[in-house]
Amino acid sequence: SQMSFFDNEEESHYLILPDVEEMSVKDIAALERDYLGLFVHHPIDAFKEKLDRWRAKGMLTAIEDTVKSLKSGKDKPARLCGFVENKELKTFRKKNGTTGYVLKFTMDDGSGSVRCIAFNKDATNLVGAFQDNQVIYANGKLESNEYGVTYKVSNVYTLG
Repeated sequence: SQMSFFDNEEESHYLILPDVEEMSVKDIAALERDYLGLFVHHPIDAFKEKLDRWRAKGMLTAIEDTVKSLKSGKDKPARLCGFVENKELKTFRKKNGTTGYVLKFTMDDGSGSVRCIAFNKDATNLVGAFQDNQVIYANGKLESNEYGVTYKVSNVYTLG
């Protein structure tokens, strides 16, 4: 005779899973981005209420809206919030022979992303202020040229 999967309940085996801590939103987002190439749950969503209040007060703009409103060759002060990726600090030799620093990273807020950069004193001040896979609020200026739009960051505040 044929057995069903549910026959013989006496010999049932149960899988016992260990108790583990729940993963943080930023860790889940980083794994989604690494394995899927996109965010299923954008890490900035955890701060949605706070960001909506800031946007309503004019304290913050969406990356996509800000980039679209930028005229070529003009600097535009902007306060942006986003998820940090690809952070790296590089050194270079200045014309006067001294060492200069440049900090580069990408910031993504779900509406779009922007290349970010900080030079010398700003770069050395910011390098330890935040990490990849962290949500930050930043002050700076957007610039547009033949290479695209770049956000010159002057200071940041970490949100998560």
